[in-house]
Amino acid sequence: MNRPGAVGVKVSGGVPGEVLWRGSWRVCSRVEEVWRVEDGWWRPRPVRRTYFRLALEDGQPLTVYLDHIDGRWWQQRY
Repeated sequence: MNRPGAVGVKVSGGVPGEVLWRGSWRVCSRVEEVWRVEDGWWRPRPVRRTYFRLALEDGQPLTVYLDHIDGRWWQQRY
């Protein structure tokens, strides 16, 4: 299963500006897509997330999300 992994994010202008990925801070050159997921509001652990599909400075794609329930950032693995 492709479980998400915790990731460090520095926000700039409301979007990820830098991501701590593979042991070093990487600059996000652009945000390619943003979407929200809200589901399971009736459950003990609802889902409220904002996803960002990013392009890092070297062109590497990366998808991260902010979990609005716990306030932490995660890398979505595919």
